[in-house]
Amino acid sequence: MAVERADPYPNQNFRVDIGGITSGDFTVVVLPEVCVDVIKYRGGTSVNLAVRDLPGLIRYNYVVLRRGIVGNLDLFKWIDTVRTGTIDRREVAINLLSEDHTTIAITWTLTRAWPVKYSFGDLNAQGTDVAVEELVIAYEDMIMS
Repeated sequence: MAVERADPYPNQNFRVDIGGITSGDFTVVVLPEVCVDVIKYRGGTSVNLAVRDLPGLIRYNYVVLRRGIVGNLDLFKWIDTVRTGTIDRREVAINLLSEDHTTIAITWTLTRAWPVKYSFGDLNAQGTDVAVEELVIAYEDMIMS
């Protein structure tokens, strides 16, 4: 359940749980976005020449997860099931935590989620950055609590 307070929560305290695959350890999460298509409508017998806006299809953008490469192949194995013809749908929970990590402020639950892209950052022999892997997830529905 969402925990309301006067001051906004900082965005650096979060936990991700991909049902049965992995949890935590992500450095960046691009949160879900909900969009409602707009249908322009005007009845043929309407005296008013203006169109009305009606709600159309609901669309969700993909969720992006990034983390440092630590040699764990769980994310690759998940997308590999899709690559080999089996869509392994999971429930993904993204929890925004309080500063002391004891309270879940908000949870975004992605239902029937599955990976659509798995990629890596560049390797650079002269760089000082961490090697990063990225997973992009599609899902059928989102619940906030």
